[in-house]
Amino acid sequence: MKRFFTYLMALALVLATLPSCVKDEARIFEDSASARIAKYLGEVQKLLVDAPNGWVMYYYPNGPGESRNTQQIGGFVYTLVFTDTEVTAWTELFEGSSTSLYSMLTDDGPILAFDSFNYNLYYFATPAGSAGNIYGLKGDTSDNIPGVPGVGEKTALDLVRRFGTVDEIYEKLPELDIRDSLRKKLADGEESARRSYWLATIFREVPLPFHPAENLWNRDYRPELYAFLKRLGFQKYIEKWNLSPAEESAEAVKAESLRRVAVQSGEEIEAFRAVVERKTPLAVHAPENLERLEVCDGETVWELSWGACGDAYNELLRRVFRPEVPKMGHHVKELMSLLLAEGLSVEGFVFDTALAAYLLRATDSSYELPDLAERYLTRSLDGAVAVAALTPVLREKLEADGQTMLFEEIELPLCRVL
Repeated sequence: MKRFFTYLMALALVLATLPSCVKDEARIFEDSASARIAKYLGEVQKLLVDAPNGWVMYYYPNGPGESRNTQQIGGFVYTLVFTDTEVTAWTELFEGSSTSLYSMLTDDGPILAFDSFNYNLYYFATPAGSAGNIYGLKGDTSDNIPGVPGVGEKTALDLVRRFGTVDEIYEKLPELDIRDSLRKKLADGEESARRSYWLATIFREVPLPFHPAENLWNRDYRPELYAFLKRLGFQKYIEKWNLSPAEESAEAVKAESLRRVAVQSGEEIEAFRAVVERKTPLAVHAPENLERLEVCDGETVWELSWGACGDAYNELLRRVFRPEVPKMGHHVKELMSLLLAEGLSVEGFVFDTALAAYLLRATDSSYELPDLAERYLTRSLDGAVAVAALTPVLREKLEADGQTMLFEEIELPLCRVL
């Protein structure tokens, strides 16, 4: 096919003789060869970027049936304007511009490479300017495009390279310089070829009700972007775009000031028993299987462990995980597996922050507590206090999303089954 070189230009660089490897010979250059090349690439890129009106390129494609560049017919004129990462191309062939990415590489000298598709630049990359002509002849089984029976990719490429489009091939079919057997295949498969060409050609005139002026980006960054960039550590962009966190929930603010109590003495054990007996919703989190347990009642974060509570620990676990005590957790299904292994009840769970977050955003890559706290609370929280703070926020979002019934009547009850 008419090969359109991916590299637009190769700017010749005659490198000076590299330093000798002999230890006792003085160094000619202060920097290494790689450093000098990198510096030169930067200078060449600056040259490209600093031209406000861009650069002119003349492209000379091969005509059908010709093996040499057709410079005698004048070629086509392109105008290219560069930024640090993008190139915008205009050409006399089409109205409007097309923008794509580029990069600077090095071989024997600087090489300009186009890294993403640019319609104006890649028009000649496919023979006759459209893949439809190739697929019209050879077909494409993956897209159920039949093509012409008996015509493969090599033959299709040769036909389009030498004779032009599907229409041009069939217009001149009786006089084409091809084998008679191929001529017969093309004649017998003309209807399929034209149908396949239509199937493989992208229709670019879809009547979409789109008005550019009504869709201008007003740089109205959503508050969620702050939490996202903060989680990734992109402080520079937070400052550059003057981002601020979303309005803080009362639960998030309160969560950071809750007192913590390590349950150890008899007095602390009695105080915790009294909290459980109130049967108010408790946020629970078992960071190390069931060797430790965090419980948040909305006022205090209680920290329990086998080592600190001794024999009372098992009794406290049974008290917390009674069916009549409402509980919120994170990844409740896994916690239920631990409870069953210890002979404890799995009833009484009224919310699962991980499950709720999944229903709200099923394509996210992580549903861990710190990530959810950053996303929904713009806070660095973990453990039971994060479960307690996230629960009302996620409940509200489930309600707004119309998924409360799905969560409460199907997904959460299935945790006990699955």
